[in-house]
Amino acid sequence: MKRVLVAGLSLLLAAPAAAEDVPARVRELAWLAGTWRAPVGRDATREESWTVPDGGTMLGSGREIRGGDTSEFEFLALRDSAESGVAYDAYVGGAAAVTFLLTEGGGTSAVFTNEAHDFPTRIAYTLADDDRLQVDVSGPDGRGFSFTFTRIGAARSTPLARIPDLRDLWDWGDAKGSEQSFRSLLPRAEAAGDAGFVLEVRTQVARALGLQARFDEAHAVLDDVEAALEAADHPRARLRYLLERGRALRSSGHPDEARPFFEEAWTRGRESGDDGPAVDAAHMVALVAGDEALEWNQRALALAESSPRDAARRWRASLYNNIGWTHHDAGRFEEALAVFEKAVPLRLEQGKTGPRRVAEWAVARSLRSLDRTEEALAVQERLHAEWNADGGSDGYVEEEIAECLHALGRAAEARSWFERAHASLSADPWMVKNEGPRLARLAELAAATSD
Repeated sequence: MKRVLVAGLSLLLAAPAAAEDVPARVRELAWLAGTWRAPVGRDATREESWTVPDGGTMLGSGREIRGGDTSEFEFLALRDSAESGVAYDAYVGGAAAVTFLLTEGGGTSAVFTNEAHDFPTRIAYTLADDDRLQVDVSGPDGRGFSFTFTRIGAARSTPLARIPDLRDLWDWGDAKGSEQSFRSLLPRAEAAGDAGFVLEVRTQVARALGLQARFDEAHAVLDDVEAALEAADHPRARLRYLLERGRALRSSGHPDEARPFFEEAWTRGRESGDDGPAVDAAHMVALVAGDEALEWNQRALALAESSPRDAARRWRASLYNNIGWTHHDAGRFEEALAVFEKAVPLRLEQGKTGPRRVAEWAVARSLRSLDRTEEALAVQERLHAEWNADGGSDGYVEEEIAECLHALGRAAEARSWFERAHASLSADPWMVKNEGPRLARLAELAAATSD
């Protein structure tokens, strides 16, 4: 038995079985070319790379990175085969090849099977419209695993290296740096002649400008995009335009003007089946809809949960967060806790430390509101220890530790935490602008507990 890595899994395989003749050729799998990455649990990633087809072959490689080290690797080959059209060979760690045969294919999907194996008997690759690669691995009973890969590099002979994916170019802590990343991508997009993609990139330039409060510049970029869309409509670019025009209006203090753009993006996304932007649009309507916020967030969540598209499903954790805070702000703490708890495993699955900590912080905040203060404190202290191990700190965690200690009557211990939280959060311009009474409370309690 040989171990074959597929989408980050170690799979036990026996000898290949024959398949019916399929008149496909390797050149028809050119859509697979490039480098792809997927999270594998909390602390690992899986990468798979394929060359462009040439000479009847596509050569590939895969590896799993865990804890900064390569834990597994393999070499792969797709080759023209008189027997099956295309054969899929996997050489794991330098071992002899194990072969699957193409049994289904067309467009941007390919299924390789080996029915003689105990597991897997089927490996399916599907490229989605949002340029994410879905890999499904299953056995004879249909059970198995699925991974969604993001393209992180295009093959050298393709005309446009669209990757990093637009979502992956964002650094949410550095809007100016993100702006430069998108501007740097524009020449490649323009040289490839992909007009729709060029417009998509420009909408992200506008979004980055808006995050820097450079709203006039953002609207000027969007005006140019709008004019180009009037000349030749590109559905995906139009969705991004509607979202970013709405965001620029909302962020500059015009929520009522923003709402029609978000609602149109929701409608267009639903009609076209582009679920990712549709969910984004619904969540943006919720931000400007006042009393209708919960309804719109629930609409967005229903679509995110039912959609097969990763671009939509990745919104679930954020929507649980938003819905949770709506319940919490209304004093429905049990409902808030139940929703916040649903976000945690999704954040763990995504493998990003910051969002996972935020999700756990929200759970602990609800526990404090429910007078389960000892439980809340334990979570916040663990989060603080994680920040400390990373050489950093978080003012919101420090604030909650202080509040928990204060509620438990441990005033002397709370004092230093109130001081730390005030020092950290008062350095945040957003907090100074929007949370003056909250900062004043931190300062007051820091002083009061010193007596």
